[in-house]
Amino acid sequence: MKAPGCWYSGNHWWCNNRVGAPVYQAGSEQVVAGYMYSNPSWFVCRTEGGAHSGGPHPTRHIWTQADNGAWGWMHDDQISSETNPLPTC
Repeated sequence: MKAPGCWYSGNHWWCNNRVGAPVYQAGSEQVVAGYMYSNPSWFVCRTEGGAHSGGPHPTRHIWTQADNGAWGWMHDDQISSETNPLPTC
C-alpha cells in the first residue's frame, strides 16, 4: 500500500517522519547538524543523487530545518509520507 503524500499548508510542505531523525549538514552526508523531534515536520524541497540511504527513494534527500535551527538534509527513508509531491531543489 502506497503511503499518503506530503501536503502543503501554511507556506510549508509537511510530511510524517521518524521522531529523532538526523538532519545532515549541507555538503556532508555524515555530519549531523541536528535532529527532528517533531512529527509531522515541515520540509522545503527534495533532491536526488545523494548517498544510498534505503527506502522507496534510496538516493533522495529532503531539505529542512532541524529542531535546533540548523538547516540540512534528511534522508528520505526517515520520512513515512510519499515525498514525490515536494518540489525539486
